[in-house]
Amino acid sequence: MMIRVTFPLVVAGLLFLTGCSGDEGKKEQGAIDRQAEQTAKAAVEAIRTPIDKARTAADQHNDQSRALKEQAGEQ
Repeated sequence: MMIRVTFPLVVAGLLFLTGCSGDEGKKEQGAIDRQAEQTAKAAVEAIRTPIDKARTAADQHNDQSRALKEQAGEQ
């Protein structure tokens, strides 16, 4: 009789302890994922900023070239 009561209690206790420890790993993994995402966004921004500046400079150059060609065509 004692074994019949003790065994389910032991199994329930082990399941409870196992379930609780799993939450910590998920929270920690979530924090790692958030940090990795922030780092990735910073890297993308660091790469994108010079490219955007280069495109802006190229657009300005093209606009100036077009304006000079139009002026040369009018004369």
